[in-house]
Amino acid sequence: MNYIILIVCLFLISCANNIFSSYNSNINKTLDNLSNGNVSLADKNIQNQSDLLFNLESGVINRLSGEYQKSNQYFTNAQLYIDKWVESYHNGKLGLTLDTTKAIILNDKILDYEAKDYEKVMIPTYKSLNYFALGDYNLSRIEITRMYELEGVIEDFHNSTYAKTIEENKKSKVMSLESVEAAAKSKYNFNVINNDSVLSLKNSYQNAFSHYIAGFIFEAMGESSLSRPGYIKSLELSPNNNMILNSIKNLDYPSLENNVSNLLIILEKGHAPLLRAVKIPIPYLIPNSCLSLVSISFPELLFDKDVKEVNFLIDGKESSLTLFTDFNLMASRYLHDSLPNIYARNVGRAIKDAVFQQVLCKNYGGVFGLIESIGSVILNQADERTWATLPSQILLARFKLNYGKHIIKVSSNNNTKIINLSLHQKFSILALRSIGSSIYIDQQLSTIN
Repeated sequence: MNYIILIVCLFLISCANNIFSSYNSNINKTLDNLSNGNVSLADKNIQNQSDLLFNLESGVINRLSGEYQKSNQYFTNAQLYIDKWVESYHNGKLGLTLDTTKAIILNDKILDYEAKDYEKVMIPTYKSLNYFALGDYNLSRIEITRMYELEGVIEDFHNSTYAKTIEENKKSKVMSLESVEAAAKSKYNFNVINNDSVLSLKNSYQNAFSHYIAGFIFEAMGESSLSRPGYIKSLELSPNNNMILNSIKNLDYPSLENNVSNLLIILEKGHAPLLRAVKIPIPYLIPNSCLSLVSISFPELLFDKDVKEVNFLIDGKESSLTLFTDFNLMASRYLHDSLPNIYARNVGRAIKDAVFQQVLCKNYGGVFGLIESIGSVILNQADERTWATLPSQILLARFKLNYGKHIIKVSSNNNTKIINLSLHQKFSILALRSIGSSIYIDQQLSTIN
């Protein structure tokens, strides 16, 4: 018994990732600071987080500050982790087996953070926008190409692993996925990730925004043959979107007007959903044995409830934007698609806990079995880590405006900013972010009053 306790303690101490930590405690401070306009304080709150998440969050924060080069440094660091994922054993059965085994022994927090599918795709998307803001269209183009390639890798990964995991779960003789959902239903709302809006998404990694940006950037570079596929894919992901239809029409009938700028306005609202571990203890009795208590744990989405409406006036005329990507739905779809793997790890931990409890109970008495049961409930926690500074929604609007000065008035929750816009090239992007009571505005094209 003493040897077991010693081994477990040494293992816990040697873990690079804190299996008891809650990512939400620090990221909530970051989000509060961003909501109040305190960008420098927001960056300080995430200094002690895992490397990948630190780089992802810092990339967004520096982008909001207009520090595009610094932002891309962080995103490049984050991209190295994604490249390792693409190239490493995680694409093979051995890697997945080792990761699952480590997660079963303790919990998912023991593993290095792996970016979610929609997060992976947003790294090259943001890098492309940053390069566009810096005027480096060639590097912007390269990042769009990287985004396409990454989507292909993710698709292959899903095809090779998800179907097999689902089939293995169906063969489980211990607990079926249906029985786990039934046991958890009183504490976990599966409808959030199983509803029609979520299931109508094609997948959890392709979004209309990223592909529209691809089309826009290729169009800006005069490569209509490459621009068209981006717009068409964006339309597939956002059907009947008039803005996309008009953009495709512009390729067929390009404007011959001089000194006219195609202005794309990007509005990012709120923050992406956070995660909270929901634990469901399940007591069961094996005949002629001790009462056992195992625990399953699912990550629950916590949506941003403080997303404000944003109103626009461009040169005195009211303008509206079109919703392109909803990360609340993307996160829900990712969680839905991840259920088979979450379930497999929960079943593995349940079997491990049950066997260990029975051994302790039979050899050392019911008290020790009970202590291990309580320990398993405490230890089994779903991973709460996620890229929180992503927006909850991304909306777009596109205008044709004459070169020169324009005035844009942005209002949200009694917070009004006047943007003095200066347009001097055929294609321009103005990026804005509304979060809490704050509005962040790209200053590459404008000054703000």
